[in-house]
Amino acid sequence: MKNKQTLHVAIAESSVIIRGGLSTALKQLPNINLQIVELATPQALSLCLNTQSLDILFINPHFDSFFDIDAFKEKLKERKIHVIAIQAAFIDNSIINKYDATISIFDDLNQLAETIDKLKNILPEEE
Repeated sequence: MKNKQTLHVAIAESSVIIRGGLSTALKQLPNINLQIVELATPQALSLCLNTQSLDILFINPHFDSFFDIDAFKEKLKERKIHVIAIQAAFIDNSIINKYDATISIFDDLNQLAETIDKLKNILPEEE
């Protein structure tokens, strides 16, 4: 694992407070270089997926009423985007278990860093 690896991250969340707060928290993480895009609408998410290379997508499972993680993974399986659920309210475990990881709005910076580090260990290394 290289500490200087840049991860391309998108945050898909309709709440500006949650989206902005997560973005700010991610920028505070040491030893992790992140390029962050904030997405407030399904249209912005679609445009981002069509124009950018992502490593990690943070998304609220209630984004656009209900985010279909199964359809997303099937459609973009060759891109190997890791999807992390943003848990801001109660979400059934049968839904949460479909995501690569989960963060809660109550997580601290250490928990957030641990979640990303686990995914970094399985992301391809940059040359």
